[in-house]
Amino acid sequence: MAHPSTMQPVEPDFWQCNEYYGTQLNEDDCYNAASHLPRSNVQTNTYTLGGNGEYGIPWSHAVGTCEVKIELAGPNPAMNVVLPTNTIRVYVNFVISRCVSRSNGIGGYGTFGLVNTINYINQEYESHLQLGQTWPRSSSFITFSIRGLGKPDQPGDYEPAIALKLYQHSKQAASDGSGNIAGPGENRWYAAYMTMFHTIIYGGQRETWWNPMLSTHFMPNEMEYTCNADLGSPSEADCNQLEASQLGPPSDRVIIGPRDPTVLTARSCSVHVVSSKLVSITWGQIAVALGALLQLCITFGSWKVGGVANYHPPQALPEASSFDLVGRGATGGTQVSGLNALPPSVNLTLSRTGQHDL
Repeated sequence: MAHPSTMQPVEPDFWQCNEYYGTQLNEDDCYNAASHLPRSNVQTNTYTLGGNGEYGIPWSHAVGTCEVKIELAGPNPAMNVVLPTNTIRVYVNFVISRCVSRSNGIGGYGTFGLVNTINYINQEYESHLQLGQTWPRSSSFITFSIRGLGKPDQPGDYEPAIALKLYQHSKQAASDGSGNIAGPGENRWYAAYMTMFHTIIYGGQRETWWNPMLSTHFMPNEMEYTCNADLGSPSEADCNQLEASQLGPPSDRVIIGPRDPTVLTARSCSVHVVSSKLVSITWGQIAVALGALLQLCITFGSWKVGGVANYHPPQALPEASSFDLVGRGATGGTQVSGLNALPPSVNLTLSRTGQHDL
């Protein structure tokens, strides 16, 4: 079928391609489903939560392998949302072109009005209110997903990348101007992000990013995974080859210290593991942390860039002359996940070869 052309601006305020929402989606099916979105010749359209008809939300239409779904997101969704004419149609076609057409048929999603939530976060920090205590309807936003039949919906409520986006903005809002964090409020968003990210990778019950119980999951000894464009864009295929060929047996140990980093390289993909003090860890621990970082920044992430796995906040560390034998992983009897894979002194960096400065 003839695929629609789009007019500028075509890019949503936030979007992501992710196999979590489907693979092997047929491009024609997705554009056909999107063609059923309402058209209008007036300047604005009003979408109504729970309403009937073509401007009711949620709205969905499926054709063959692909479903397009429009939903309102947030803890207190607005009853009516007024949008410029055909805005959703333009943005849906953008996500189809980037995720289905250009990324080998995988699903994805985008948002419109996420700035509403971000503005609320900034306002709460500025007025010293308790973050998230009340949520005005004006803080809600629209999500549109392109997904395989039966794949998860409601990305605006359950997607870890949304929580990560809010974490980044809350961290900026909470800054005292020197780059330091003025208060602990941003930890709530980071806790939500890590819990949701962990659920996607390891399974479990989906959680909304505003669930206050998620903050109880945040512990000072949980790890942070951060994607950073300054570390370049290593090839996913090269990183998969590194995982398969460069890591030792899971129960074998490697000694790492300030002057004894472990460096692994496979073509464009490099991994540096360094510690502020001398430690002994298993290859299994490195594999878990690296696997989680790859999932976030390369495989599932729209960033496709390198990243860092370390602790948040930084831990108080003993003198560098001390020696720790870390008994976790395949031989330690303690379950290792992406939240506790490495000891507090260890920093793992994934980068494009030649773009990591020790």
